[in-house]
Amino acid sequence: MIATLFDLQSNMCHEEKVPDFDTLHMGPLVQMPLVRSLFQIPTGQTEIIQVGVVDVVEALASLMRRLGPNRTDRIQPSDIVNKLALQHGVDALVSEGQNSQQNHTTMKNSLDMFVYMQALGVRIGGLGFYIKNLSEARKKEYAAQDVLNQKDSEMQRTALEALTAKKESLNKQQAENLAVLQQQHVDELQALQALGKERKARAQTDLDFNAASHLMQECDPTPHFAV
Repeated sequence: MIATLFDLQSNMCHEEKVPDFDTLHMGPLVQMPLVRSLFQIPTGQTEIIQVGVVDVVEALASLMRRLGPNRTDRIQPSDIVNKLALQHGVDALVSEGQNSQQNHTTMKNSLDMFVYMQALGVRIGGLGFYIKNLSEARKKEYAAQDVLNQKDSEMQRTALEALTAKKESLNKQQAENLAVLQQQHVDELQALQALGKERKARAQTDLDFNAASHLMQECDPTPHFAV
């Protein structure tokens, strides 16, 4: 179970339909006995840090992504508290004599974790439920992404096949057009050759006719008198 003081305040304002908690004139929320009992807010703290359950779950999801699916059992509430404390300006590792490198990697001890959980207004009763659901959601996300990738691959393959078929069709059409043009060229050449032969034959016929006429004139014994 995860609960935060900020979410409690937001939900109360939502239910009472007021813009902020002060409008209710109930005094500071952190000073209410039940709230102090549940969240054990440090004495003298009046500020409610804006950390919601969503922020806690997002921090958990970030840690799960960083560690990988086979190491989620290593995540402890202290890891999340540490991450949230650094994000919201609450030094979760305040300790005299500790260097900054150590401060940013691990909690000093369990007491520090609970002290700063109280400062953040966060209660973390267990992470198993959230880790399980986040893991299942991640698997579904991966499965959905695989389906999308498969569909993208199929669409790309279909588009490529369509382009290839269109290219082949165009190539075939171009080849057919080229064959028609070549045949037309051959037909034109044959027509020109036939016309040339016909003209040559006519010319030869004319020559033969003229030669025959000349020969007949030379062989005609009838005298020709000029008039």
